[in-house]
Amino acid sequence: MSGEVPGAAYTLRYRGDTDDDVRLLSETLVAELLASQLWLDATAESGRRVTSGVGSASNAR
Repeated sequence: MSGEVPGAAYTLRYRGDTDDDVRLLSETLVAELLASQLWLDATAESGRRVTSGVGSASNAR
């Protein structure tokens, strides 16, 4: 991320992606989305119920 790759089939750009702060945050986006999906899949397979509010009392056991 952080720029265009020659030969890439697609290029996804963010408004302001030339700004270091925006670039820093967008570089982690794909990894975070993938981790979220993997976590949701694993949780569904184990039969546990997923609730919103990570770290909140609604998730306490």
